[in-house]
Amino acid sequence: MATKKVKGAGRFKERYGIKIRTRVNKIEQTSRIKHECPKCTKITLKRQAAGIWVCKNCDVKVAGGAYKPNTPAGKIINQIKMGKFANLKAQALAQTAKKEAEAQTA
Repeated sequence: MATKKVKGAGRFKERYGIKIRTRVNKIEQTSRIKHECPKCTKITLKRQAAGIWVCKNCDVKVAGGAYKPNTPAGKIINQIKMGKFANLKAQALAQTAKKEAEAQTA
């Protein structure tokens, strides 16, 4: 029993309020659509269970988020693996040394 405003979350009828039902609808829509496979780059990745994503094209299983295959924390970890933040620690140490030098001269 879906409604125009909240679609699949219409099963809750008037319970829980409109805000929560629209959030549930948005989460369910993102988890049910097909996503891009990280291996074959085709839009064939589907959710099998919470956190388990399977590509229908190349049959690869990927661990990801419960509702999205890529979480924000996972994106940062991948960037660290690729070396995007390799010199970040050196930059932070240089900034602290510069601040300490300014504090000593003042």
